[in-house]
Amino acid sequence: MNYAALLAVLVVLGLLFPVLVRVANANGIPQASSILGAAFGAVAVVAWFVIRERVKRYRETQEKIETIKANVVLLPNDFSSYLLENEFLGDLLVRANRRREAIEVFERFVLIEKKRGQNTEKLERIVSRLKEDILE
Repeated sequence: MNYAALLAVLVVLGLLFPVLVRVANANGIPQASSILGAAFGAVAVVAWFVIRERVKRYRETQEKIETIKANVVLLPNDFSSYLLENEFLGDLLVRANRRREAIEVFERFVLIEKKRGQNTEKLERIVSRLKEDILE
């Protein structure tokens, strides 16, 4: 999307709004109705942008999950296969509201980290917290 063009259109509409309200008022449309219509239009545009961004983030998260899962299938015991762009598969699954899968991933990762001799307290707390969330 060309954000410069969008910004230009919004600026032009913002500058034309008072003129459009006066023209509508001269043609018998009350000023309050014009302002109310513009407000509804603005809310619709903002909602469209917010929904579009959320869908974009959701799709990116799903793509990352699938990429990391493919890496895990290739190297299941390598801790770095669970990461992509400094994002952990379990965290991405939690963000996508796939908590059961996230628990499985965190539990597998705890085993990998124990084999490497790393401290796993934080990961174990995350697993227990996720399990509690599922039970509620």
